[in-house]
Amino acid sequence: MPQAYYSRETLFGTPDPVDPLMTTLHELCHHLRVQFPQAVIYAPLGVGQHLDHQLTCRIAAQLAGPVVMWYEDFPYVARDGELERRLAQLDWPLRPLARDRRADECALGCDCGLC
Repeated sequence: MPQAYYSRETLFGTPDPVDPLMTTLHELCHHLRVQFPQAVIYAPLGVGQHLDHQLTCRIAAQLAGPVVMWYEDFPYVARDGELERRLAQLDWPLRPLARDRRADECALGCDCGLC
C-alpha cells in the first residue's frame, strides 16, 4: 500500500496518482478484455469513495469495452445521498436496470429498509 494511505480519511479520499495498484489493475483488466472480448464486465461505481473501488471504477471505464455493468457498493449505497453524490461526481449517462426495492416491503418480511 502506498504511504499516501495512512488513515481512514486517506483510504476514503482521492487516489494517489502514482498508486502502483493503478498500473497493476490496468494491466490485469486489459489482459482480461483481450482474452475475453465479449465478456460483460461488472465493476463498482465507487459509492462511498473507498480507494480500491474508485480505482477499479476508473480502470473499468477506460477498458471495459462495449459492455460494463456498474454495481452500487454496499453498504455505502445504503447511506442517504451517497449514490447521488457519486453519480454527480461521475457525471455519466447511467440508467438503473433493477428496481429499487428499498421502497417496497423487505423480501424477508422485515422493515429494515435495506433489502
